[in-house]
Amino acid sequence: MKVRYIDPNPVITDAEKVFVGWDALASADVVSLHVPLTKEGEHATHHLLNEANIGELKCGALLINASRGPVIQQQALLARLQSGPTLYCALDVWEHEPQVSAEVVERVGIATPHIAGHTQEGKIRGSYFLYKALAAYYGWSNANKSEQLYMPKRGIQTFSCLENHDQDVISQQTVTEWVRKSYAIMTDDQAFRSSGLTPVGFDSLRKKYQQRRELSVTCVKVAAHNVKQCLQLGFQVVSTPEQQ
Repeated sequence: MKVRYIDPNPVITDAEKVFVGWDALASADVVSLHVPLTKEGEHATHHLLNEANIGELKCGALLINASRGPVIQQQALLARLQSGPTLYCALDVWEHEPQVSAEVVERVGIATPHIAGHTQEGKIRGSYFLYKALAAYYGWSNANKSEQLYMPKRGIQTFSCLENHDQDVISQQTVTEWVRKSYAIMTDDQAFRSSGLTPVGFDSLRKKYQQRRELSVTCVKVAAHNVKQCLQLGFQVVSTPEQQ
């Protein structure tokens, strides 16, 4: 992948990141949103994707939103999905939630009930941020523990791909199988479509959500020349005969 970033006011600069303007939407195969929800200021993110620019997304593009629902203008998205060129969507967040639009849900490829932060690691990480903020406010002198001390055990399952010794990269099919075994996202999608389209149902799915771990706790056992690829994908990597 060639990754490009659209950020009019980057807080963190990185020499490896290539920043581009909104015109890059027209050529992007995948557009993924990673923003907070802000309604004021020059670079407000409320309705960041709207009627003026959502039509710029190319036919066959994939739009992913797991940040905040109202950063996409719901009516503009619905209009594009109803009559515009084909657009594939994977949405975890929704404008006006917990009252979600059944019309939008019906037309997206993957729909989940705002559960991106519901992993065990995500909940612990959020609690840790609050702990650090309280420590700074009250001046706790001993609040210098690493968040890793509170994380649950890693390496809950291990997948092996040692048969790929003579391949430069692990196949897309193998990676897809690993990800689906680690997190069966379509199970969440089906539950949402069947019982999450009302405010009560939406809240219930979130309150009673299953315990789930992040992809980073899954170990893979691969040949040495595949280690970098697996680390970049977010997996843990265990020793292989080649490495030893």
